[in-house]
Amino acid sequence: MTARVLFAITAAVLWIGQILSVVLSAIDYYPVNTTDPGLYGNNALGAAGFLGREIDHFSYFTVLSNMLAAVIFTMLAINPKRTSALFRVLRLDAIVMMIVTGLIFNLLLNTGTHEGWDFWSNGIQHVYGPLLVLIVFVIAGPRGWITSSSIFASLILPLLWLAYSLLRGSVIGAYPYGFLDVNAKGMASVLGFVAQMVIFAIVLGYVLMLIDWLMRKAFPKSQVSA
Repeated sequence: MTARVLFAITAAVLWIGQILSVVLSAIDYYPVNTTDPGLYGNNALGAAGFLGREIDHFSYFTVLSNMLAAVIFTMLAINPKRTSALFRVLRLDAIVMMIVTGLIFNLLLNTGTHEGWDFWSNGIQHVYGPLLVLIVFVIAGPRGWITSSSIFASLILPLLWLAYSLLRGSVIGAYPYGFLDVNAKGMASVLGFVAQMVIFAIVLGYVLMLIDWLMRKAFPKSQVSA
């Protein structure tokens, strides 16, 4: 199986999860008014709450991560030998953000109550998608794209999302996740958690760089390279 096929399969799975989650949000599939007052999700039923539901939906880190990964892997499937420095940073963003999404959800947020179509939507976005992205990275690369500069540059997008989430939260009084709820946790606690995640993301970037280096040494002729 070629790298392009693996990239295409990954993109297809991620797009299915994205489309399914958007549709479920749009049709009021998810329970309404069941979240804490300081979190997203308290929107009106039907057309009255449509805009709020969709803005909330696209404001989650999970959705941003999955959408970015879907776009990146689609572009890799079309042309795996891109040379743009920006594309390489965004590709690293997609991998790191998907891994963080999977870890944070399964360690801190998973309630184990997902059923019906939500079981598949949630599974793709938080479990199967992150695993697939990591596995395909290990198997297919592309190789030689991760550097110290790209690791630190990859922090920009998540930090922009964080700034948006905190700014929006200060206006509407609701945040995407409990650990970002400034009203409940306090700004010091939120920034402390963010600092830990930034450090984790940097370490993860270097771990991925090491994996990339080891795979290049072990299989020098079988990978898509820089």
